[in-house]
Order: sequence, then structure tokens, then C-alpha cells
Amino acid sequence: MPYARPDYPQILKKNDWDSKKGTIAKIAGKTGVGEAAAECERRFAAVQWQKLELAKNAPGVNSFTKVDWDRRLNDAKSEITGNLRQFVEALYKLRDVAKAAETKFKSNKLIPSSSTSHVAQIAKTADQLGVSLNANSLATPIMADYNDVLARMKTVADQIPQILRGVLARTPAAISELKRMADGPESGRKDLDNKMITAARNLTQNITNIVLFMKQRGIPVQGVDMRELPQLEQLSSTLVVWGNANSIFPANSKPEEIKAEIAKFEKAVNDLAALMR
Repeated sequence: MPYARPDYPQILKKNDWDSKKGTIAKIAGKTGVGEAAAECERRFAAVQWQKLELAKNAPGVNSFTKVDWDRRLNDAKSEITGNLRQFVEALYKLRDVAKAAETKFKSNKLIPSSSTSHVAQIAKTADQLGVSLNANSLATPIMADYNDVLARMKTVADQIPQILRGVLARTPAAISELKRMADGPESGRKDLDNKMITAARNLTQNITNIVLFMKQRGIPVQGVDMRELPQLEQLSSTLVVWGNANSIFPANSKPEEIKAEIAKFEKAVNDLAALMR
């Protein structure tokens, strides 16, 4: 379950203590509970809880980079050892003060047992909250949130090669159609353009995503070796010329010129298919 900041217990608030201590203060004298409770509230407000809530507003696929995600994890760790630690220390101080008050109340027969039970509950609540917020307690949920996002990115990344292989499996048929159309009338040049542009674009989109995940987002892609990235990038640069073109073949292109361009495209496709085996 994603980590979320705790609700602040009513019993630990200074105004709660002030409203309930009543005549106890006159009988027992100064306990320090109110001051310790006020310090806890101040320390609670100082914690930047959003830094600990990694799953809240977690990055989407398009905005994710592992560098930034690691930075957010480090920010959470710094908050745990900084502001949160000071809050936990204040809770333990309140616990100890409330326990001392409990002992003091027990020794005074004029103080009702309900009041003794109340300060005992303050001590118990402060201790439980402090334990739940120490570094060891928070490590598990925060790392789980961190790893859940990484796993989600990895799942998306690992799907891309399979999508690319599916496109590659359909491309030879598209190339055969391009070759057939090369001998067709000049009036078919526009259709020829569109088919080749679409075929190239379908390939480059998936290659770009693989490179994006591995180089910029820092997520490994199953079945793709980092050493293969330069080849993928080179093939992407070759294919993107066709994929981003508005037009490939002028109306006066000769069949042999068209076939030569298709042959270049086919070679790039074959090189990509060999790399993705």
C-alpha cells in the first residue's frame, strides 16, 4: 500500500491536553506535558511529508527518468534523517514526560485514576507513533513505492521489443507491395510515398522508445544489450529520413530510382531485423 503521512492523533495535541487537565494542574503542579505536546505539533508541521509520499504524484511513463526518481528517493531519505527524525525525537520526549506525569499522578490520591490513565495513553500513543516513523519502519513502505514505479516502467519498456518485432514481421509484405507499385503509373506516387513513410515511421517510433528508455530514462529493456544501442541509433537515423519525410518520390521519379530507394530501405529493415533476433 502506498505510503501516506499519518493523521496527527488528537490526544497528542496541546489544546486537547489543556481542555482535559482541568483541576489536575492545580493539584499536581507543572508536568511539562503541554509544552512537549506543542513541540511535537511544531515538529510535525515542519516535516515535508510530500517528500516521503513517493507514490503520490508518481511520474508517468513520458516524464520518468531514473535520475530524477533516484533524486526523489534521496530526498525522502534526507527528510527521514532530518525533519522527521526531529519529530520522532519530540514524540519520545513527550512519551517520557507523560510517563513521568503518570508516575506523579499515581502517587497523589487526590488525582483521579482516569487522569492517570489519560497521561498513560498519551505516552503510549506518542511512543507508537514514534516507532512507526523511525527510519527502519519507513524503509520498507518507501522502498516498496520506489520499486513499484521502477517495475511499472520496466513492464512498459519490456513490451517495446515485442511490438517492434511484430512491426518487422509485417514490413516484408509492405516492401513487396512497394516494389510492385514502383512499376505502376506515376499517379500512384502519392500512395507509394504514404506506404513507405508509414512503414518507416512504425519502425522508428519503437526504436526511439527503446533508446529513450535505456539512455534517457535509465531503464534496461529486455533482450536489448546496451552495446547494441549505437547500432539501433544509427538505424533509427537512417529510417527516420523516410519516416519524417513529407514526400519521398517526386512525380517524375523513374522506376529504377524508386526501386533503388526501396532497396536502401529494405537493407535498413533487414539490418534491424538481424539486430532484434
